[in-house]
Amino acid sequence: TETNTGGVEFDKWVSGESESSSAITESPAPEPPLSSAGGNGKGEEASGSQEVKATEQEDEVSTIPVNSDDLLQQGLTFLRQGRKESQSRESLSNAEASFRQALQCFRAASQIDPSSAAAHGNQGNTLLAYSRLKMKLMDTLSATSDPRSWQGGDSESILDELSKETSGLLIEAGRCFREVLALNSKDAKALLNWGNALCLRARMTVGQDVDSAHNLYDAAIEKFEAVLQLEPGMAEVLKALGMALYDISGLEGGRERIETLKSAQAYLEDACSISPDDQALLYTLNQCQADLGRRV
Repeated sequence: TETNTGGVEFDKWVSGESESSSAITESPAPEPPLSSAGGNGKGEEASGSQEVKATEQEDEVSTIPVNSDDLLQQGLTFLRQGRKESQSRESLSNAEASFRQALQCFRAASQIDPSSAAAHGNQGNTLLAYSRLKMKLMDTLSATSDPRSWQGGDSESILDELSKETSGLLIEAGRCFREVLALNSKDAKALLNWGNALCLRARMTVGQDVDSAHNLYDAAIEKFEAVLQLEPGMAEVLKALGMALYDISGLEGGRERIETLKSAQAYLEDACSISPDDQALLYTLNQCQADLGRRV
């Protein structure tokens, strides 16, 4: 079964009456923590060594608009194109180029208008999509019977490099969503997608450092719970909470594990009542119920 990297992404960023988007400026220093759930939770930052490498430059966009709205529109076009291309194994390299071009557009838009939540938010969405693409490449390499023939190099070093790049993308995505929250601390989309980025980081970390993974999941859950306070009954956040808790249960044992599984089941059941045809959701709920059945 494919690992869930789920969570909602938004092609258009609307916060109240104002448009928002994902910016691309990289902050030269860590941002100050935000109040309440928009703040810097447990495990949300990693060392600078995990930053997106400066050598990974975005592809040139043939004609770069100078108007912020045009940049946003072009960035969304590249983002949607990259998502479509990432569904086909034969088009993964094209998807990477599309995501880089989308990032270039959103970064330029944020430089023109640093207060554009749309530029910051959609940059974060692009970084999430790009990180999922990297994870797909990692899965492909890991599953290849002869990894050396896949890219002509040492498989372990390639996987290590992809892992570092993906972690850097996810950290940068979180910073983009924090920028949105600095503009509007009640932006539910930014909180939800920041939580999604933290969950992806946790899943990548769990094999090396269980405590750090647990902290990242805890930070994600704080974001998801804050979304529920803003938008009670939102299907995507109920699903995200249930799946994060189910993942956490795998890091625990004894009575604590059972209680976490029960909490996960409750959220997953609520999400299924809203989205009964979501196959990934139904699969996780069935797994959760099976685990509880073996332990009760």
